[in-house]
Order: sequence, then C-alpha cells, then structure tokens
Amino acid sequence: MNAVGLFLAGRAIESLIGRAWFGALYAVGALGGSLLSLVLNPASIVSVGASGAIMGLFAAMLVISMHFPPGALRTGLQMNAIYVLIPSLLPLASALQGHKVDYAAHFGGAIGGVAVGLVMLRVWSQTEVSPGFRQAAAAIAVAGVVALAYPVISILQNYQAAAFTAQLIPPDKFPKTNSDMRAHAAELIAQYPHDPRPRFLRTADLLDANDPAGAEREARAGLAEEEAWRSILTPQVGTGLRAMLAIAISRDRPEEARSTARPVCAALKDGPMRKLLDDRKLCGT
Repeated sequence: MNAVGLFLAGRAIESLIGRAWFGALYAVGALGGSLLSLVLNPASIVSVGASGAIMGLFAAMLVISMHFPPGALRTGLQMNAIYVLIPSLLPLASALQGHKVDYAAHFGGAIGGVAVGLVMLRVWSQTEVSPGFRQAAAAIAVAGVVALAYPVISILQNYQAAAFTAQLIPPDKFPKTNSDMRAHAAELIAQYPHDPRPRFLRTADLLDANDPAGAEREARAGLAEEEAWRSILTPQVGTGLRAMLAIAISRDRPEEARSTARPVCAALKDGPMRKLLDDRKLCGT
C-alpha cells in the first residue's frame, strides 16, 4: 500500500514541483515519521515501513494545492490528499479492523510534509513553473539517500545475528535458574534446537552419566552455529561448550582435546571450568 501511495503521490505532484523537491519531501517525511515514532512509542515497539514518508507527500500535496487558483487542479490535489490522509490519521479506521498501525509515524510524516509544503509556498513564485531553491531541495534529497547508507550497511552486517535471535529461547520463557534449565534441558532443546545454552547443561549431564559420545554430540550441535550466535550471547556459552567438548573427547582423542581446549585455557586462568581442564591435563603444554 505504501508503494501504491508513492505512485499516486508521484503521479499527482512530481511533475508540478520537480524531482528535487519531491525527493526532499520524501526524506523529510521519513525523518519526521521516524522521530515522532521514537518519541511517542514505547522503546520495545519495533515499527517498520515507509508510511511516514508517504504521509509527508500527501500532507504537502494538500498545502501546495493553495499555490494554484481555484479549479480542477487545486480540487484534484486536495481530494487526492484528503482521501489518503483522513483514514491514515484517524486511529478508529484501523482499530475496528484490528490492525496495528504506527500513527505516531503517520503524524510525524504529515507534520514534516506540511512544513516543507509551507516552505515551497513561500519560495514558489507565481511566475515560475516549479518552486525555487531547487539546489537546496536536491541537497536535502541526496542527504536523505546518503543517510540510508548507515542502516543499510548495519543491516547487511548484522542481519544474520538479528534473524538468529528469533530462534533463541524468548526471555519470558528462559529458566530463572541453572537447576530449572537443567531440569527442562531436553524439552528446551527440542523446542529451540538452535539455542546452544540448554545444550551446555545437557552436555554436562551426559558427562556426569559417563556418556562421552552423547556429550560430544550435544557440544558439537551447540557449537555448529557459533558464528550466528557469537555476537548475541555471552562468551561463556562458547567457552563452556568448547571445554565440555574437550573433556568428552579427551579419553579417546587427547591431542584433539588439547587443541579444542586451547582457546578456553587462554581465556580462563582459574575457576571451576579451568580446574576441570587442568585435572585432565588439557591446558598443559
């Protein structure tokens, strides 16, 4: 629907105000919508979409319609804007249908659009085909495009980790204590097979039960997707799983066990985990 709105707005006003002002309008509307959304919504709310920018275009359309004399063009611009703005800015419309709409973003974008529309009216001479100060408008539009580079780069760098977060145990379902986690480890592994944390305790239980093969299997399963969760979870998760893996294979493959334990030994100078490795002579030279 945002794409349809962008098409309708572009068809109505881009030829009237020029590409530079159209781009500036979009950038300011997007910024205004995002800022008001951040200010008014709780920090836990995640809002996505281009609706703030679209509202900016239609709000500006309503304002700049006053540049034209009464007639078909002015009326057409006003009707196009009103048809979009009224249902988009009235919460009742979507509330009745159970939709979740970020009205803060809508209003923020509309406020930005009104502000830019008023500026255009001020610099738009009746003798000019389009508003003046086109170079300034183009600079704003280009700045908006450049500003998008930061989040786009961040998304490309962090998308895998962010997407992987959805596969971890949700905070409200995470056991409060290690004993609770241990008691429900098998159930949590079945429900969240990509989360390495219950696998650590399951590995420890299997070692206590003298099942090194099962412990090795669980530890390797937990470490299999370490690249995805390394930046999300604490370093102790990887350290613990690697230490358990080294212990599990120490009897049959001591050299591989020492190699596996080497980064753990470098990271841990004391504590229970280091003692377990030292007892099996896995941290020695």
